[in-house]
Amino acid sequence: AKQISRFGMMQLVGTLSKDTAITVAFRSGNVEDPDDAGWSKWSDEFPASEFVKVPSPAARFLQYRLTFASKTGERSPMVEEVSTSYQMPNLPPKVAGVSIGGSAESDAEDGKSTVTSASGDVSVSWEAKDPNNDTLRYTLSYRMGRKAPWVELKKDLAASDFEWNTKTVADGRYQLRVAVSDSLSNPNGTGLSSSRLSDWVVVDNTPPVI
Repeated sequence: AKQISRFGMMQLVGTLSKDTAITVAFRSGNVEDPDDAGWSKWSDEFPASEFVKVPSPAARFLQYRLTFASKTGERSPMVEEVSTSYQMPNLPPKVAGVSIGGSAESDAEDGKSTVTSASGDVSVSWEAKDPNNDTLRYTLSYRMGRKAPWVELKKDLAASDFEWNTKTVADGRYQLRVAVSDSLSNPNGTGLSSSRLSDWVVVDNTPPVI
């Protein structure tokens, strides 16, 4: 299942002729080779039906064992198709980095970026990843100083970039926060989120006076 997952129901498609039977047993593990340690014990044998609940603990791998029986030996049961449902746990998305560019000029010595253009536009971009490949949405906020409250700049962003017009704020030292959420791809209350902060940006839109 690529990740540790909870197993649901196994579906069997086939034929049970008269005087024949099929039983199924399960076990699960987190290593690919079932001969290695780390696998659970085989479960009890369950009579085969169209749907059989898998009792094995959550793991990356599942193994099943079908046992065929015939009372007379004249007929044999047949299995044509086997499928098993499983659910991967939701893992939080992560913002890998936040970049400030465009009209901003970086200062390598103090880790700050200073707005230098007449327009005052700052190009903000970021990279985000989700282990479940969920659909992501972003919220961009800013604060002036470390102890100032966060102010929401834009929410429900689908793109991973934004043009911030800094002329809407006073001159000063700002930090941006990118929050990412996977709520759109998960049931209500099960979505996860995380955030990442940018380097400090010095906004200076006031021209000098002679």
